[in-house]
Amino acid sequence: MNEWARSIQALVDEIDRCIKQQDDDALTLARLSERMSYSRFYVSRQFRAISGMQLGEYLRNRRLAFALCEVRDSESKQIGRACVGKEWF
Repeated sequence: MNEWARSIQALVDEIDRCIKQQDDDALTLARLSERMSYSRFYVSRQFRAISGMQLGEYLRNRRLAFALCEVRDSESKQIGRACVGKEWF
């Protein structure tokens, strides 16, 4: 894996960490490119070249994926609580 691909993987890991911690301030192109020590233009262009999508689109998709997992997990807990009351477990 070349250096740029490792940098992108580190960026993706950082995005996931920030989403989990609900740190939206850190999820701007300016902040992310600063952490990588590249220009915003370069990070944006390279991210799109590697992933096939713009960074903003990726961020929206990851936020949605995390939100869907949270809803799924919370619904299963609510269903479990409802079933326990009816002695299904």
